[in-house]
Amino acid sequence: MKIMLIAIIAFLNSCASKTEFESKTINGISHSGKIVSIDLKLKKATVLIFLSSTCPCSDSHVSIVKSLSKKFTDFQFVGVHSNYNEDKGKAAEYFKEKDFSFPIIYDAETVIAKKFGALKTPHVFILNNQSEIIYNGSVTDSANAQTAKEQFLEKALVEISNGLTPSTPRKKTLGCYIALKE
Repeated sequence: MKIMLIAIIAFLNSCASKTEFESKTINGISHSGKIVSIDLKLKKATVLIFLSSTCPCSDSHVSIVKSLSKKFTDFQFVGVHSNYNEDKGKAAEYFKEKDFSFPIIYDAETVIAKKFGALKTPHVFILNNQSEIIYNGSVTDSANAQTAKEQFLEKALVEISNGLTPSTPRKKTLGCYIALKE
C-alpha cells in the first residue's frame, strides 16, 4: 500500500511538472549555428511546435503553421527539430527550403523535447507569459492536414486572442514519433 501511494504521488508530481515550464526563456541553436533565445514574456504567448524534416505528417502541416504565424502576429512562434536520427545537413536544407518566418531550434540532444514531453511531429505547446503550458497537442484532427476537419491550434489561438483560456487545453497528437536520445 505504501509503495503504491509513493508511486501515485510520483506520477502526480510528474504530471504537474509538465504543465509549467520552469524557465522564462527557451534557448538553443539553429541548424546554421545561430544562437536562438526565446523570451516567453515577449508576446501574448509562445507557440512551440516540434517539427520533423522527414515526417510526412509534420510536412503536411507546414503551410497551416506558416499561415497561422502570419495571422497571429501577437504570438511568438518557435519551431523545434528534435529527431536526433535525422541527417543534420538534410534537415537544415529542408527547414531552409520551407522558409519559416520564425526560428527553428535544432535540439540535437533532444533536451527540449524531453523537458516538454513532446511525443510526435507535429506537436504543439502554447505557453503563456507565466511559462504555463495552456495548450498541448495537435495542430489539426488529422495526421494529414489536407484531410483535417478541425483546426485545434487555430481554435486555441483565437480563444487566447479573445482573452480566454483554450476550451480544449489538450488534444491527442497525431504524426511520427520523435526519436529521443537516451
